[in-house]
Amino acid sequence: YMFFMMTYGFTLGVFMSDNILNLFTFFEGMSLASYALVIHDEDEYSHEAGIYYLSMGVAGGMIILMGIFLAFDYTGTLEISGIAEGLATVEMSKQYMVGALLLIGFGIKASMFPLHTWLPKTYTAAPAPATAILSAILLKTGLFGVIITVVELLGGNETVSYIVFIIGLINIIFGGVLAVMQRNIKRIIAYSSMSQT
Repeated sequence: YMFFMMTYGFTLGVFMSDNILNLFTFFEGMSLASYALVIHDEDEYSHEAGIYYLSMGVAGGMIILMGIFLAFDYTGTLEISGIAEGLATVEMSKQYMVGALLLIGFGIKASMFPLHTWLPKTYTAAPAPATAILSAILLKTGLFGVIITVVELLGGNETVSYIVFIIGLINIIFGGVLAVMQRNIKRIIAYSSMSQT
């Protein structure tokens, strides 16, 4: 229950942050707290799934942090609105670099294709209440990060928006097809969540 409440608190922090470094801190705290939910059964399979989940989460976090460092270097601020204003004045290649790093990092948590590989194993290993939290909330924090990146930081850049739109279509179709092919209910939920994110 403690880790459940910690996950809940960190998730609220992600949605309430107006500073991208705070958002990142809460995002990483959420990943670490939810790791305890994934390995709750304490068997070999859940520990393997937990290590994979944590590895993907940490890798995504480091990529996000690299994007934040670049954004700070280009704009001199960590406020989301200030970064958006600053990025509007720099070269398009620099905007795309920051956007790509943030999209990849947040895309891992949002289970964007092809960064969704942690999803079925984690969902299968986690107990049912943890699976519900992973499906209902944690994937949406990744999606929230994608929205912040595309809409706020990049000002709705048309090229990036089309790329995210195409990846979203792939997610919908690929996730739906994989969900139909599963027999395990938690794997069905995993791929269905991927399809609906």
